[in-house]
Amino acid sequence: MESKDDIVKAEIDKALKRNYETIKPNSTFVDFSIASISETDNAEEVSEAFLQYAVPVAAWKISYRLIRSSDNDFLLRGFAIVDNNTQEDWNDVMISVVTGEPITFSTDLAEAKTPRREHVNIVNETAIGAIELEPEMVMMAAPADSLMRGESGVARGRQVAAKKASPRKLASIDVAETREVSDFSVHDAKLPVSIGSNQSAMIPILDLNLGETKTVLHYDSSKHSNRPFRCIEFVNSSTQSLSRGPCNVVIDETYVGSCIVPACKPTETSILPHVLETSVLVDGKHKSNQRKLVSLKVSEGVSIRTFRIERVHVYEISSVSDEARQFVLDHDSERPEGSITATLMRSDHEPIELREVTKTKSGYRIRFELMAKDRLSIRIVEKNLDSHRLAFGKDGFAHNFFDNLIEANSAIADDSSVIQCIELQAKIDDKTKDLEQQQSEIRRLNQRQERLRKNIGVGSNDEHSNQWRADLATVENRMVEIEETIIPKIEAMRRKIGSELFDAAKSLVFDWEEK
Repeated sequence: MESKDDIVKAEIDKALKRNYETIKPNSTFVDFSIASISETDNAEEVSEAFLQYAVPVAAWKISYRLIRSSDNDFLLRGFAIVDNNTQEDWNDVMISVVTGEPITFSTDLAEAKTPRREHVNIVNETAIGAIELEPEMVMMAAPADSLMRGESGVARGRQVAAKKASPRKLASIDVAETREVSDFSVHDAKLPVSIGSNQSAMIPILDLNLGETKTVLHYDSSKHSNRPFRCIEFVNSSTQSLSRGPCNVVIDETYVGSCIVPACKPTETSILPHVLETSVLVDGKHKSNQRKLVSLKVSEGVSIRTFRIERVHVYEISSVSDEARQFVLDHDSERPEGSITATLMRSDHEPIELREVTKTKSGYRIRFELMAKDRLSIRIVEKNLDSHRLAFGKDGFAHNFFDNLIEANSAIADDSSVIQCIELQAKIDDKTKDLEQQQSEIRRLNQRQERLRKNIGVGSNDEHSNQWRADLATVENRMVEIEETIIPKIEAMRRKIGSELFDAAKSLVFDWEEK
């Protein structure tokens, strides 16, 4: 069936195209036509048009290479890995990559849409950590040409030694030009790039000479329980920010490990752990806590007790290396808002209080010098104040309110107001015991009632049945007396004493602080 109405044909064509886009939503082919209307009807008039369009493509990724050059300086090279996941080849195109998260959208302009807002978690749930290597990842295979020539192990050893003695100079690369746009960095490739459909390319965007760097040891118990990582510490001396990404570390033409380059702004310092240091052992299991009352305040039926919490953590560190290096120790803290003292202790030496202590998100970072074949202890003392509030109320007062006060500070036990409150509390406890006894008596009488009713049910009008009926009446009268007279009287007396205790507790004032 074919319609002859042009309007209907146009709508059918639009519906078909819309369905095609649903089947192949990522298609990058665009069909278009240009209609030119001329006022002069000149057949030789030529119209030109330029089409610019955007298509969703895979996000680019960054990959770093940290290479030690021939003059012992480190070179940080960054490559943008660009994936062409479209259906067309990119031939001789100029590539630009942007740091950050640009927003892409597409919609049918003829259809009204209500956008759904996404939930964005702006706090990172996990911190960036070092990459722990498997042993075989550090091992490097022999060069393929050496294996083909059948060289002996000795000959290969001489060849490697010769390379270490005179390392080759790194070739320069033509990196992209970088410009800052708002809070983003834009990297424009200098030369055209061709990337086939569903293929990838690496575009150099960074070639940063780090100059002299530090080799440090970094210990974090969450990364490894008793070994530190060997790290390269450097300062971002460039004028651009570094994006977070994986990095391979190459020293003397040998791959020695991998790490993560964190997001780093200019002038900021980064520490890159890349291999486990087996010559140093750390034991951080020595812990102790001390708790001491430093103040007690009581007013308006509320007590506030403040304790000083002193947490002591000792790290035992031993090294069998002949090299002295700087050691960076990350200490996790339960409450990093307090004060901290770090002391370095060696046998036959005076303790040294360490000054290079800075805060991290989860605790503190401490720096010190680890000497060759050294054995030392780092004693960390954290001090925090911890306050506890305990309220005394009519409805649900804390039974241990006064016991806690006396336990916290024995001097308060001699206060006459406190003694009066404790005596009233004891009277309330006695009335509570009386009430529990009466309730227990009711439960016993209930059981006796059930037994008497069963006996009466199986008996007759003999002497025993008459006695059971009399006993049942006596039990019932006793239960009525307890429920309607004795228990209400005990509860009334307990409420009266409780009111006196509440007034006495409200008027209680005590203020003590450690000198």
